[in-house]
Amino acid sequence: MIIMGVDFGDARTGLAICDKGEMLASPVCVVSEKDFTQCQEKVAALAKEHRAELLVVGYPKNMNGTVGERAELCQKFGDGLKEMTGIPVVMWDERCTTVSAHSYLNVTNTRGKKAEGGSRCRCSYHHSGKLSGISEESGEFVT
Repeated sequence: MIIMGVDFGDARTGLAICDKGEMLASPVCVVSEKDFTQCQEKVAALAKEHRAELLVVGYPKNMNGTVGERAELCQKFGDGLKEMTGIPVVMWDERCTTVSAHSYLNVTNTRGKKAEGGSRCRCSYHHSGKLSGISEESGEFVT
């Protein structure tokens, strides 16, 4: 299954996609768009272009598990993507993954080179975690 990961942001939205065998998540691009609806439209077009069969949108819950404004906005973004594309959308709890992605950027001495590089790395990192939680047989998330 071709799965596209979406790391929605106010100015930059990172996209990553896995190969059909679900073995590797690779960065696709960063959509630089501040307008919410235009960003949704661009991401929807890219999802169709890459023949995504599932969209996984980062869901930034608060550390105590509650849903805040940012998570609600991401949910709205995901709902719009589903409506625009007809592709199933799953929200993925991304707590703590940004810290891990930043650690990776530090270790590889790529941190701070460009904001877009960080967005792509975070999205690929989130997406790798998402892939490890999906059952091959059912396409459902395993908890």
